[in-house]
Amino acid sequence: MSPDWRTTLHLTDETTAIEFEMLPDGSGGFEIELTPAQTSTLGAGTKDFAVKAIKDGQAAIIAKGRLEVLPDPTQAGDKRTQAEKDLEVVEKAIRDIIAGGAVQSYQIQTTVGSRQLTRMTLEELRAERRRLLRMTGKSADRWRPIKPCFRGGRQRR
Repeated sequence: MSPDWRTTLHLTDETTAIEFEMLPDGSGGFEIELTPAQTSTLGAGTKDFAVKAIKDGQAAIIAKGRLEVLPDPTQAGDKRTQAEKDLEVVEKAIRDIIAGGAVQSYQIQTTVGSRQLTRMTLEELRAERRRLLRMTGKSADRWRPIKPCFRGGRQRR
C-alpha cells in the first residue's frame, strides 16, 4: 500500500471507540505498536477491530474482526472477562427464581460502568446462560469429536 494512505486501527466495544494511528513499515504495509499508556483505558473484554485506510477523502476498511483484551496480570482486581461476570449474575438470578425469590432486576458491574438488566423470565435467563457459556468456552454442548466406529471397512463390535 502506498505511504500516501493514512491508516488507523479502531477498537470498539459497547461504550468505547478508540482510534490509533498506524505507521508505514517500510515494505509497503503498515504496523502499530501500542504502549501500556495507550491501552490502559481499554478495559478487559471482547473488542471489535477495524483497520481503515484513507486517501484523498476516500476510505476503505481493509481488515476487521474481534479480539479479546485480557486483564493486566500485574494489577489487582477481578481478572474475569465481562462474559464470565455476566454468567455469574445470570446463574445467581436463576438460582433465586428456583428458590422462590424472583428478582425484579439486577445490576451487572462492568469495567466501563454498570448495566441494568430488567426482570427476565426463567426461559430468557436460561437462554442467556447458554449464550454466555458458549462465549466463555464453558459450555457442555461444545463440539466434541466423534470416534470412528468402522475399522478396515468393517463395523467394529
